[in-house]
Amino acid sequence: MLIPREADPKWSVAAGDGFTPAQWERVERYVGDSPSTLRFLVPEFRFGDDGRIGEVRENMYAALEAEWFDKLARGFVLVERNTGKGVRYGIVACLDLEQYASARGESAPVRPAEETDPACMRGYLAARRECPLEFPFTTVLYKDKKCKVVRTLLKCELELLYDQELMDGGSVKGYFIPADMAAEVAADLHTRGEPCFLVADGNDAVAAAKAYWEEIKGELSPLERENHPARFTLAEFMNVYEEGVELCPVCRVVEDTDAAALCATLRGQFKCKIEQNVVRIQFADLLRGLTELDGCLSDFVKKAGGRVVRTDGEAALHSADGDSVAIVYSAPDKSDVFDAVKNGRLFPKGTFTVGRGAARRFVTEGREISYD
Repeated sequence: MLIPREADPKWSVAAGDGFTPAQWERVERYVGDSPSTLRFLVPEFRFGDDGRIGEVRENMYAALEAEWFDKLARGFVLVERNTGKGVRYGIVACLDLEQYASARGESAPVRPAEETDPACMRGYLAARRECPLEFPFTTVLYKDKKCKVVRTLLKCELELLYDQELMDGGSVKGYFIPADMAAEVAADLHTRGEPCFLVADGNDAVAAAKAYWEEIKGELSPLERENHPARFTLAEFMNVYEEGVELCPVCRVVEDTDAAALCATLRGQFKCKIEQNVVRIQFADLLRGLTELDGCLSDFVKKAGGRVVRTDGEAALHSADGDSVAIVYSAPDKSDVFDAVKNGRLFPKGTFTVGRGAARRFVTEGREISYD
């Protein structure tokens, strides 16, 4: 893995896959000219902009030449994330894309929680084809009811790699888990049942990494396939049962539409409470209910106009005004989220995220994905 050679509070930036252009501009103003992982990210609204991908590629090569990074020995990183409201732990490690499957009905040890967006996936794929490094915001959930893995690591004297303040408050520390200890951790992370691991955030990026690997592996020898860097993608593994891991709903806001007509439509199709353009729905089955809601909203905007925006619950409430309607609901229960996607089921895209706002994962570590 690659980590910053010099600690700087502007190095790590929030996972902004759903950020609006205005939010990205705010991050850019904060970072200024400082070394930052912002230089290595292609915002989703810039997908299709080959100039941005070229800029990111050049930034990566320039950072390598300027020796911005320290390259770690083989191992994992234990992340201690202070969100301002509490502490959350994660383990940064590589995900083997040979063990990942995303199609409905497919079984695999690693599964996505949500459906992918083909347009977003193509954007991530285009960037992965061109760039020598990855700095992903992917979070993967694992199951450890007794929190054995993290509790064991906290008893060890691990090397502190970085200690950084973060934009909008909070901080992050990273501790090195050497290879021999990492092997034991990996064994403890695996549990029975399918899926064993669930991609929570970054589903489109992981699907793109898998697609890229499938593109190039046919050109490699069996030995090369075993350890080629593109076979893997970096992720932060979080225990779904840990108290600090919060699953937050990604709610819907319908903008520039006939708010009264939409509220009437939703009242007729769903059991809900409506107050001042805020529609609160309690789904008996989140996967099925949210699928029906997305279908309803899609049909409505085709007829009445408007656009559907996905955002977190707090931002959704602030958006409910005039000709905009916010539809809010609860995230899946942590104890049920794995069972909900058994047998290849998938939540609709934008169902939940790990943490909201400044509590989301911040991008710190990166790695090489090509030999160039």
